[in-house]
Amino acid sequence: MAISPMHGHSGKTRPRHDNLTAFLSVLPMIAFIVAITVYPTLNALFHSFTKWDGIHVEFIGLDNYVQIAKDPRFWQLLLNTLIYVATVPVQILIALFIMVLLYEKLPGWRFFRSLFYLPNVLSPIIIGLIFRQAFMWEGPINAFFKMNHLDWLAMDWLSKGPTAMGVILIAIIWNNFGYGVVLFLAGATMIDPCVFEAALLDGANWFQKTFRIFLPLLGRVIAFFSVTTIIWIFTGLFGLIFAITKGGPGYDTTTLEYMIYLNAFKAGGKMGYACALAVYLFVITFGISRVSMLVTDRSDR
Repeated sequence: MAISPMHGHSGKTRPRHDNLTAFLSVLPMIAFIVAITVYPTLNALFHSFTKWDGIHVEFIGLDNYVQIAKDPRFWQLLLNTLIYVATVPVQILIALFIMVLLYEKLPGWRFFRSLFYLPNVLSPIIIGLIFRQAFMWEGPINAFFKMNHLDWLAMDWLSKGPTAMGVILIAIIWNNFGYGVVLFLAGATMIDPCVFEAALLDGANWFQKTFRIFLPLLGRVIAFFSVTTIIWIFTGLFGLIFAITKGGPGYDTTTLEYMIYLNAFKAGGKMGYACALAVYLFVITFGISRVSMLVTDRSDR
């Protein structure tokens, strides 16, 4: 039976109609994503080449980038951030240790799983305020030392650079290791139980089970946790640092992210300079993430 021309024409246009309908259905979401991500990114990139106070704009080329690269504070802030990044291996070890205990389904393991993840749910401002109150001169940490006749350990933790940095390092670990526990536990549940049964038959102990089975088989999960945590440390510590030390004393606990805020809103509206700092931060974060993923891909081959 011959197909009528009209029927054939309808068959050709129907896919185009379906494609147009699909495109129109996702167009609002595309517009929303462009409005909240693409446009602000391009706007910040443009203003990084300007002297901008939020109102007046003057194009100055690469002056902001050159000024940042010559500023000793930039390298200090980068070093501070890298010190915070050094907590990632500690978080991995703590999360792996707790994950193995939870994987064994000890009594109350569901409760402890939720308990360990709780700090990751709390607002960074709340966590920062908790640590600030705990380590103040009249806080519970110093009170504990005084009660136990350890007055020589009591100090104003947040008034000195090294101790203030130490407080933030502890806060970062406490805030984020629960995320690793839940992530690693999810990865462990996808491992065939026969692997562990075979290891037990071969006489594997707890350490061998952890470092020779869990670590190799959770390599991709650990890499994902490392990359996402590094990105979080570079771009998500503002609330924590603002609540604990406000970047002080001096710039001893300030990060690049916090410096963007200081220049944009506390230094006479140097928003063009802050945009250039944001571009530096993006490039550094993207580079670290890319290198981490490349190393992970090569280790899996």
